[in-house]
Amino acid sequence: MVDFKAEDSPQAVMRWQTFQAVAKYKEGFIMINIDTWIAGYKVRAINWIDNKSIYFNVQYFMPGQSMSSAPAWDKTVYITDNEAGQNIVNNFTHSLVEHVTTMKIKDNTKVVLTA
Repeated sequence: MVDFKAEDSPQAVMRWQTFQAVAKYKEGFIMINIDTWIAGYKVRAINWIDNKSIYFNVQYFMPGQSMSSAPAWDKTVYITDNEAGQNIVNNFTHSLVEHVTTMKIKDNTKVVLTA
């Protein structure tokens, strides 16, 4: 049994995912691993450690701002990890990014989107 909490870092989650990938793949599990720029935003999405959510993070950097500094803002939501949620993350990523950018999320608030 892996002893992680939902508050663990995405890097810790990635290590855990690598360890679990083979077993989960055999169960029909779809691994989500997005780390790219979409519509001018830095986007990161991975299966979350609870096996029930997909961590989806959108960051905005001002034009000319160094990537080594903190982003101007960053928003995180969790998508329910089911067939519909995986479909949204994999096939409608741009629309999801645009939606997240318009959301008003209070500090220290966990937002879960369910399709």
